[in-house]
Amino acid sequence: MLELSTFFEALSLVISIFLLIITVRAFRNRRIKLLEYIMAVFFLIFVQDIVLILQVFYIIPFSAYDPDLFVLVDLAILAIFYVGIVRGS
Repeated sequence: MLELSTFFEALSLVISIFLLIITVRAFRNRRIKLLEYIMAVFFLIFVQDIVLILQVFYIIPFSAYDPDLFVLVDLAILAIFYVGIVRGS
């Protein structure tokens, strides 16, 4: 049986896909520059969730939890939000 954390990882994956699709549609309709940064954040979260799920099912040969990768993704997300706030105004 899968752990509860695996369920939350899958839920995060589904939510990030959903939010990415909505943001892409909104960007195509309105062409707001700030939405590009939000799309980049949702894409990074999506990639992070994919990597984590592949690690859980041992499809990629990382350890069960590779904290360096996820810390770098978190830093990239913070940097994208910062740039979006500074340039998006």
